[in-house]
Amino acid sequence: GMSADMVHAAGYAAASGCTVDSTTFIFTCPPTTSNGLTLLRTFEFFDSTGAPMLAFNGVNTASVAVMATESGVRPTANGADTVSGTRSLTATGLLGHNTTRIWNGTGARTVGRYWSDSLAARTADLSDNTTFADIVVDLPRSSNPYPASGTITRLVSGTGTVTRNGTTKSITISRTVTITFNGTEFVPMTVGTVAYTLDL
Repeated sequence: GMSADMVHAAGYAAASGCTVDSTTFIFTCPPTTSNGLTLLRTFEFFDSTGAPMLAFNGVNTASVAVMATESGVRPTANGADTVSGTRSLTATGLLGHNTTRIWNGTGARTVGRYWSDSLAARTADLSDNTTFADIVVDLPRSSNPYPASGTITRLVSGTGTVTRNGTTKSITISRTVTITFNGTEFVPMTVGTVAYTLDL
């Protein structure tokens, strides 16, 4: 249904088995765990006045808010990642026969990484704060697979260590990553002052 499509569009697999609290109007989906990480999702539907709704319908539902948290320890080939993150996105443009969805929201994530091999032991503690701004998705998605416009801006900062032969070196990074959608599969991405092309 529409709720599963909306949750899926936020970058997660479609949710199922979600239940609504008739007092708060918040839908809560069963947690899903994959590779050591647990994903919790909630969402809310709103009408054109901003009032919450107990169900989606194609006549009155104007927007949906999708919240997700992800946490846990993900094993890797030579170590593990400790992950904690949240994401909150709102899609507007659901009212009537609109053929466009506009996504806005924020996200925050911390990742602690440890990995080692025969050469060295490494750690990395990264945090990022992400803003999703006016990401326009045209419908149907089947013929419009890539967002028409909008940006994702991610502020990434972190520290890391490399220990080799008893000597440890520390590294500090701080970067702004910006992705600008243009309706195509290949979009401009900047990392700091360096420009790239990203294949979606």
